[in-house]
Amino acid sequence: MSARQPACAGEDAPDADLAATYDLYFASRHYEHRYPVPNPATLAFLREQGLDHARSLLDLGCGNGRYALALLGPGCASLTGCDPSQGALAQFRLHLQGHPLGAQVRLVHGGVEALAPGDRFDVFLMLFGVLGLIGDRACRVRVLRALRAHCLPGARLALTVPNAWRRFPGARVRAWWESLRHAGSALGVGDVRIWRHFGGKAHAFRYHLFVPAGLREELAEAGWRLVLLEAEGVFPESLVCRWPWLAAIDRYLRRITPAPLGYGMRALAVPTQEPSATHHES
Repeated sequence: MSARQPACAGEDAPDADLAATYDLYFASRHYEHRYPVPNPATLAFLREQGLDHARSLLDLGCGNGRYALALLGPGCASLTGCDPSQGALAQFRLHLQGHPLGAQVRLVHGGVEALAPGDRFDVFLMLFGVLGLIGDRACRVRVLRALRAHCLPGARLALTVPNAWRRFPGARVRAWWESLRHAGSALGVGDVRIWRHFGGKAHAFRYHLFVPAGLREELAEAGWRLVLLEAEGVFPESLVCRWPWLAAIDRYLRRITPAPLGYGMRALAVPTQEPSATHHES
């Protein structure tokens, strides 16, 4: 598959355009208010896995860089942030001003299809539920498969996804009811519509909620093997990111919480077939 195939991000989104909605989300500063810092436990996980020592790191759906910038250090040779929201990238650029390692960062507007065919990475990030925002199942698999075309030997993919057994129970009931009332409902199995209020109005997002088996199957179909799956945390990330004392409690509880009971799930995957140093998928 060519990496230039459309990534499907935002396809069938209930709001007019997902990227435009996120532009407003960031411009309103609502995102920064809810998520002022990275999830401490997830950031610790990324460092424990050595992902801050990437030869070349791609953060797909990087937003304003709250995770990517935290990983940017002497051990990270180069970093590419990729996001369809111009507003998110504008804030990322502001955070880069005066950064001593800013020259190692490249920002790309768009999804995986915006990458150059020759771009190669050994670390991929899809954090904060980015995978769940990508269209339907076929679109998610196409994006994951497209990433395979950009793998260096030894590549690893770290991602976090919302847990269907914990997240948005009301939205799940509404999605189930909609599927009963309308045979042609745009929502697939596991899809919900969630609402966020910012910029003076309510905005809808289509979001896919995952169960462990479903995540494993999508990764496998796209050429990735799940090697680690754990609970990301017990409490909502918007609270954990704003209250350090709650983050400490959450980090402790996460250690004794099975992945299916976490508020979100954190995963690490590797390609099912390693690319050679001289041959790459196209």
